[in-house]
Amino acid sequence: MADIGENRANKDHDEECGHSVAHIHAEELTEATDVVDDDMEIVPDGGILLPLEDLNLVEETFVRADFEKIEVDNVILEVNSLRLLYNKLNADCARAIIYSMMHLVLDTPSCELLPLAMHLIRKWKKLLKYYLADIDAEIKVILIFEEMCLEHAIEFFWSFTTLLFHLYDQEVIQEHAILRWDDEKRDADESDKIFVKQAEKFIQWLREAPEEDDDEDEEGDE
Repeated sequence: MADIGENRANKDHDEECGHSVAHIHAEELTEATDVVDDDMEIVPDGGILLPLEDLNLVEETFVRADFEKIEVDNVILEVNSLRLLYNKLNADCARAIIYSMMHLVLDTPSCELLPLAMHLIRKWKKLLKYYLADIDAEIKVILIFEEMCLEHAIEFFWSFTTLLFHLYDQEVIQEHAILRWDDEKRDADESDKIFVKQAEKFIQWLREAPEEDDDEDEEGDE
C-alpha cells in the first residue's frame, strides 16, 4: 500500500533477528508481564474478550483448516456454526482465530517467526475481516495483538509495529482504527503505552499522510 510506512515497518524487522531477551529493557518486560497477568484476572467491559478456553473448537477448526488447506468460505461456515451453537460474538471468533494463527508460528526459528506470521495474515485476511463488523471490532484486534505480543514478549515484542502495519496494509484494520487506538491510549498508564510508543513513527506517518496526499492533488491540478 504505502511505501513510506512499509519501509519504516520493514526497517524495524531488519534488526529483528539481532534482538535477544537482553535487548528488551528489563522494566518493559516486567511491565509487560504485569499487564498480561492483570488482563487474565480481570476482563473489562468492551475490552479483552472471553477466555480462550471457551473457544477451543474455533481454534481447532482454524488449525485444521490451515493444515488441510480448506477454502475460506467453508471455514466461515464451520466457525459460524460453532459461534451460534455456543452463543459467541463475532469478536470472540476473531480473537480465537488470531491466537490460533500466532500460536502456529511459535515453534518456528526466531528469524522466521515474523515472515510466517505475516504470511498467515495474508492467507487468512478474508476470514479475519469477516468477523470485524466495525471500527470497534478492529480496535479490539489491535488490543488482541498487544496482548499476544506481551504474553509472548520474547518472540513477538519487537514485531508489534510490523504486524500492525501488515494488518493495515492487508486492509484487515483501517487507518481510523489505529488512530482511535492511539487516541484512547493517551491517558493510559505508561505500562499500557508500550506498543503505542513502539509504533509512534508509523502512527505519525498515518496522521500526516492525508496532508501529503492533498498537497500532491493540488500540485497535479496546477
